[in-house]
This record gives sequence, structure tokens and C-alpha cells, in this order.
Amino acid sequence: MAKRATITDVAKKAGVSVATVSRFFADSGYPVSKQAGSRIQSAARQLDYTPNVVGRMLKTNTSKDIGVIIPTIRNPFYPEVLLGIEKTAAARGYQILLCNSLRNIATEKKYIDSLYQKQVRGIIIAGADGSAAHYREMTLKGMQLLALDSDESGACCASIYYDYRKSGVIMARHLKEMGHINVAFVTSPLTKQSRKDILAGVAEVLDIRRENIIIDGTELETESGIYEYEMGRRLSSEVLALKARPTAVIAVNDITAAGVIKGLSESGIRVPEDMSVAGFDNIDLSAMISPPLTTVNQPGFETGALAADTLIDMIEGKETERINIEPELIKRASVSRIGGKKHE
Repeated sequence: MAKRATITDVAKKAGVSVATVSRFFADSGYPVSKQAGSRIQSAARQLDYTPNVVGRMLKTNTSKDIGVIIPTIRNPFYPEVLLGIEKTAAARGYQILLCNSLRNIATEKKYIDSLYQKQVRGIIIAGADGSAAHYREMTLKGMQLLALDSDESGACCASIYYDYRKSGVIMARHLKEMGHINVAFVTSPLTKQSRKDILAGVAEVLDIRRENIIIDGTELETESGIYEYEMGRRLSSEVLALKARPTAVIAVNDITAAGVIKGLSESGIRVPEDMSVAGFDNIDLSAMISPPLTTVNQPGFETGALAADTLIDMIEGKETERINIEPELIKRASVSRIGGKKHE
């Protein structure tokens, strides 16, 4: 294997000092003559030399890295968020380092500590509830943190928060207007404030029975499979087992709703002819499944772009403020009117 060229090799070939090569690649403003610069560039090309960016960052504290911690990249919502983060960060000269916490608070803390040690400039995190104390600890150490969809973190770090309660209200009102009174709510454990807020919004409009709130017992994210999809598919049987069968199901997000539709279909239940189903997020998949899913839009790409812009503004010392994103109902064919099998 060929030995990687060093800054010393470049200096020797270009006939200049190591310090001159270092100043040239650091673009520090220290004058390097045009002739010397040309020789350095030529030598670097011939030797296939790549500057040691990490070493330069450690010396100058000018890292251009941003950490991003998400629960799982398997949920299609988060790749949309990541695209928004990455495109905006790149446009402003930053790169991202991605971590999947798999919804494990210990893993999340380990990643935060590791990113801090790597001297990233800031972290965007869609974290687990219960992390606020650790966020506070890291901000006191000087780390710039921005939280997504975790309202409790707002007191200790910057946040971009989607109005989940209002989205629950919007969806419940739509179902009620379509004649659905007996509605089930299917969700992963109510450990995140966003899930609690969606349910609170639904309950504000619909007199939802306690037994109709179907909560998964565990939240186990693995490297294979999509937990929320499999959960929706599995819990659909509990919906069908209710004494008073609901006319509609509200799932905590689109992936869960897709699982519910699959589970109902496997039991011979047609959507929306026999039972309507709705979700939240408006991921691309929601328009592709059959029937297309009625949902409430949480724009993943735009959320990621806002998060990146806000965090970079914080890093660069600009004033920022907490941003709330307003929900929007997206009507599709998975919800139909009671008595008239037609979505509106």
C-alpha cells in the first residue's frame, strides 16, 4: 500500500518550508507569494496530498461539523428532515455527522458526549423525553443544541416545535365533520410530549373512550424492520377486538397508519369502506399507499432546513428565536363520510 503524502513531502518537493505549506492550505491571510503558491499546488497534485482538516480544526477551533441525532433513519420522516438539514448546512459551509439513537436514552447521551469530544460546533437532536437535564449540562459546557419535537427541552436549549396539539384538533375535527364519533387512537408508548399533545388535541374534540386509546406496551427499535409499521399492523387486531367497533382509527403517525391499514386488510377490513384511517406527518409514502392516507402535514424537509439555519445562526452568534410550525390537514381517500362512502 502506498504511503500517504505528508505536509513535509509537499514542502520538500515545492522547495519551501513546512510552515509556508501550512499557511497556504490554512488560508490564514499570512502572505504566501504567488510563485510559492503555484509550486505548492503543483507538488500537492503530484503527490496526491490532502490537507489534514481535522488537525487544522483542532488547532484553530474552526470545526465545520454539526451533529445530528435522530431516533432512526428507517422512519421515512427523518430522511426528509436530514435532507433539509444537509442541503442547508452545505450551502452555509457545514457538514453533518449522523447518529441513530434507536430511541435509547443511554445511546443518545453517549452520542452527545462523543460529538462534544469531537468538537462539533452544534447538535440538532430529535431526542427522547427525559433528556432535558443532559441537554442543560451540555449547553452549560458551551455546546450549541437545538431540539426537534421535544417541548420539555425548550427551557434548556433552542427548539423548533411543531404544534402537535393543534394537529390532533384539526384531524379530530375533520373526522367528526365526516360523521365519525366512535374513533380509536393507536400509538407507541406515550413517553414523548409530541404523542401526548396529539392525543390531547384529539380528546379536545372527540369524546374518545379510554378503551379506544390503544397504546403499545414497549418501544423497541432495532436495526431491522420498522417498529412503528409493525406496531400498527399488530395493534389493528386490538382495534377490531373492541366491543363497539370504531368507524375510524387515528394513528400517531403515517408509518403506524400504514401498518394499521395493512393489518386491517389482512383481517378482511376495507379502508375506507369499512373503517377510515388517518395519520400525521405527510411523509411521501402517505400519498403512495393504497388508499392514499389522510394526514396532517409536518414538512420534514422544511423542518430540517429551519433547524440547520437556526443552529448555524446560533453558532455564528446571530439572534434566534423559537420557531413553531403550523399544521395543515391533507385530505385523501383513506377517510370517507359515514353514510356516503366518499372522501371529501
